[in-house]
Order: sequence, then structure tokens, then C-alpha cells
Amino acid sequence: MLCLLCNKHQAVKLAPYGFLPCKTCQRKQKKIGKSGQPVEMTSSTIKEERMKYQKDIIQSFREGQLSKEFVETYPEKVKQMVQEGHVSSNEVKMAKNVWSDLSYYKKGD
Repeated sequence: MLCLLCNKHQAVKLAPYGFLPCKTCQRKQKKIGKSGQPVEMTSSTIKEERMKYQKDIIQSFREGQLSKEFVETYPEKVKQMVQEGHVSSNEVKMAKNVWSDLSYYKKGD
């Protein structure tokens, strides 16, 4: 069976766990793990759909901070949130870009 990450090398079979990534991918993961970068193992289809549907999956808040991306994408929803008292107009003015650090987020798409 080929490695599920690279689809190039043979996966390592470990009895209690099943198939693990190949030795090459395991070495890469160890290097990344030491650097503090999170490792995401997902398919290219999911990555493409994140790009395609990025506006649909954007959330209004991240760690308590109102998202400027959300405010710009859904101005009518934000007006309704202000009217209902969920956020203040001052919070809307102070909104920050909180999703731009994600690899699939592209401003203006």
C-alpha cells in the first residue's frame, strides 16, 4: 500500500495501528513537529474546496475578536447583529483580519 501522504513510497504497517506514513514522510513530520508548525494531513480535494468555498466557511469571531473578513463579506448580517445587540458599532469599526493567516484564505476572492 502506498503512503497516504505522498502516494510515492510504501506505507509502514504497524500491527496495532494499521498503516502509517512512509519513512520519508515520518522524517518530514518530525522536522515540522520540532519547528512548532502544525501538521495537517488532508486531501487535495479538501484543500481545493476550502479555496472555492472560503467565503462560506468564514466565521464572525476568532478568539473573541470580530473578523474584518466577515464584516466585509456579510455586511447585511453584521448590520443585523448590531441591531440585535450581539456586537456594537464600535466593535465593527475595530474589527481585525483574523483569518488571513490561513493558507486557503485569499483577500478579495
